[in-house]
Amino acid sequence: MWNNPAIQGEIFAKTGETLDQPSLEVLRRLLAWGPMHPTALAKLLGTGPSHVSKIVRELETDGLVQRIAHQSDGRATLVRIQTARNQQQVTAPGWKLTSRFHELGRRRLTK
Repeated sequence: MWNNPAIQGEIFAKTGETLDQPSLEVLRRLLAWGPMHPTALAKLLGTGPSHVSKIVRELETDGLVQRIAHQSDGRATLVRIQTARNQQQVTAPGWKLTSRFHELGRRRLTK
C-alpha cells in the first residue's frame, strides 16, 4: 500500500514534499543498500539507464546524492547519499525526507 504512487502522491502533496516517486525510490534503495552503480539502480527500478541518470542528476542538483568513483574500478561510478554541507541544505524539503529515512532505519536496526 505504501509503495502505491497514488497514495504516495497524496501524502507528499499534504506534506509539501516535492520529490516524485522514482526519486524517493532511488533514495530508499541507497539508504537501504549504500552506494550503488546506476545500472543496478535501473534494474531495481525496472527502468532504463537514461531514466536513472535523469533521476540522479535531479537528486544531485538538490544536493541529496552524489556520484563517486568506484573504489576498485576507477572507471565505474557509484551513486550515494550526500551528507549535508550547510544549514540551507539541511532545511530543504528533500533533505528533511532523507533525514527521516535515515532515522527510521536507525530505529529499526536498534530494535
